[in-house]
This record gives sequence, C-alpha cells and structure tokens, in this order.
Amino acid sequence: MSSKKRATPKKNKSPKTVKPKKEIKKPRKQRSVKAKKISGAPKRPKSAWIYYLSEQRPHVLKAQPSASVTDITKLVSTEWKALKPAQKAKYERMAEGDRERYRADMLNYVPSPEDKEKKRRKHKDKTGPKKAKTAFNYYVAGQSEKMRAANPGAPMSQIMRLIAASWGTISEREKEKYMKMADQDKVRFEQEKNQS
Repeated sequence: MSSKKRATPKKNKSPKTVKPKKEIKKPRKQRSVKAKKISGAPKRPKSAWIYYLSEQRPHVLKAQPSASVTDITKLVSTEWKALKPAQKAKYERMAEGDRERYRADMLNYVPSPEDKEKKRRKHKDKTGPKKAKTAFNYYVAGQSEKMRAANPGAPMSQIMRLIAASWGTISEREKEKYMKMADQDKVRFEQEKNQS
C-alpha cells in the first residue's frame, strides 16, 4: 500500500444562477429643519466634548491623513469615553467659561425686529374657513369605503395606494364629476374667506 492519498475527483459544480435582486426603495428620512441663524446673536457655548474634539482632530489627521470626518469623530469619541474625570476636567472648565461668556453676551443682546420675525413660526389660522377640497379628495372620500370592503384587513396606506392608482386609470369624464365638486368647494372657500 502506498502512503499517497488518492485524489478524489472534483464534482462538476455548475455555476449558480443569480437572480437579480429587486430594488427596494427606502423611505427618505426627513431632515430636521435647522432654525434660521439670527444675525448678531451671540454664539452658542461649546461643550467639553467639542473642545476635546477640536484639540484632538489635528493629531488624528496627522496620524491618519486619509481618514474621513466620521472616522476621525469615531476615533476621538472612543478616546473621550476612555478619559478619566480628572483628564476631562480641563475641557469641562473651558466649557464652563464659554457658558459664562454666552450668558453675559445674552444679557447685553437685544434682537432686531427682523430677527424676531425670523424666529417666530407661522401658525395656522384656526379661525379662518376650512380649506377647499380637491377633486382627488372627493374621489378618496367616495372610494375609501369600497376599497376597505374589497380589501378587508389591509392597512390604510395600502388602501390609499390602491385609490391613487385607480384615480390615474379613470376617464376624464368620470373625473369631471369630482372636479365640479372641487370647483363648488373652492367658491365656498373664497366666499367664507372674504366674509372673515
């Protein structure tokens, strides 16, 4: 008997057919709306973390010049979390000094009338007339019960998609009925608006 191992024949593997993946559309995240910057207002105070980050960023950039902003922030963040309270005290003192500066600046700050307008949010006028409905609104009102009966247990979002799809398929003649209703409601809205 020989000590050589017998070579096992390789199985003929056929290449797997790859099914194309369906592209899943992710819902867009709504960006948070930043408040408009008020000109002439004092700069907000920096936190201890921001002072540490601004001090450490150049050192990390020298060590890793190709690092992205997020990578740098992650690296500095792990270092910040590992710091002892005694080491963080320096940055806490800097942040406290900046908070004192901000408080003093705010005592002397008087916003201009334009700045007050920028800051104020426009609220809906609840005393005015109810807004006019569109032709589609009337169509939805007429179709929602029918669609719910035809699709029991379906979520409202799916029912609304079905109604929107059916709105696109109906003839202009059928849409005309809803458009007349919308025109009448528009007249009602204008009359009520002029009265108030």
